[in-house]
Amino acid sequence: MFLFAEGGHHTPLIVEFINHYLGEPVLRFQLAYTYPAWQWLFDKLGVKNTPEAVFGEYTAENAIPWYTIMFVIACILTMVAIWIFKGKLSGDDPKPGQLTLEAGFLALKDLITSVVGEHGYRYFPVVATFAVLVLISNLMGIFPLFMSPTASVNVTLALAKRLIQLGIDAEKVKVTGNIKFDQKFDEGENNLTRGLRDRFRISKDAPLIIAASTHAPEEKWILQAFSDVRQNTKGKLPRLLIAPRHPERFEEVAKLIKEMGLELARRSQKISEQDYSAEVILLDSIGELRAAYHLAEIVFVGGSLIPHGGQSILEPAIAQKAIVTGFYTMNFDAATNEFLEHNALVQLPQLNENEISSKLAGTFLNLLQDAKRREELARNASSVMEKNRGATTKTIELLKPLLQISDK
Repeated sequence: MFLFAEGGHHTPLIVEFINHYLGEPVLRFQLAYTYPAWQWLFDKLGVKNTPEAVFGEYTAENAIPWYTIMFVIACILTMVAIWIFKGKLSGDDPKPGQLTLEAGFLALKDLITSVVGEHGYRYFPVVATFAVLVLISNLMGIFPLFMSPTASVNVTLALAKRLIQLGIDAEKVKVTGNIKFDQKFDEGENNLTRGLRDRFRISKDAPLIIAASTHAPEEKWILQAFSDVRQNTKGKLPRLLIAPRHPERFEEVAKLIKEMGLELARRSQKISEQDYSAEVILLDSIGELRAAYHLAEIVFVGGSLIPHGGQSILEPAIAQKAIVTGFYTMNFDAATNEFLEHNALVQLPQLNENEISSKLAGTFLNLLQDAKRREELARNASSVMEKNRGATTKTIELLKPLLQISDK
């Protein structure tokens, strides 16, 4: 029951379960052996830091980090998936699922040969296995008991400094940046933006707040804050668009909106007059959030009011919007810190649950009443994105000698 109980837990329960039984002995081992070893290494390297400062507090609850557990699970699932596929594939009578899988692997093969050359095909089994691992790692974030082990990976100057502190030769550490900064909107998304604007008649007369990639119980706090804003605003009444992170929660969030007495329009339903005036729009669809960002005046990025660790702030920054997050942004620490340094983000402090909705309402209200502040945040966010572009090109250039790729 402990493993599958939902309750109010936000750390994956399987992590709590494993640390509940193994955390104490692992912690004793760490304090007896690894902690002194790290301290000795730091002293030798002249690093004026303790292991706690580098790795965080040593406790039984986090003795085995969540990302280590999730990565091991991802590796096990990858081996299981490959074993299942190996036993199910047929050369004589392939099923539709097998044909789809084969098409994907053929596309991957073509990509390797076109980028690396024909000699690169000998690496195909390794690349294909790694591709399955990455796919499973990302899919794990969809399910309540898991988190994606790739969620906190950033190639940044901060990581480079840490590698050097740990003894890596500084000349061998190359900082390329974060390739997620290289994202751009395409014309298809622009067409979708126009479609959403027309469907729900979104305009400056009713400024739109977007609550993006939300997790339970964030929607409750956001809806309470939104209701307070509508009651206290002296200007134009805003509208709210909520996009829950997980599709299986669409019905739950729709029910919550109705229970709070707010008029609801759903993207998944047929067009109706309610779409034009509804106070809350539920984006119960997949793949449309990026396009919706262009319609907003304010974007709140979810997963940050709870210790989930936040979601990406880069997409609303590309759309040049004023961005708000909660306190918990450890999944994207490097990007968040840079945005804060350049006054490109509003981040709430750590709050008790009974303080969250009122603080969020005050933040929304202040931004709605201060167009210059919104424009400043949006402009600064766009500048941060522009300054950090180019990581993809830099990474490819560094990899070319290793993969024997020529520019010809």
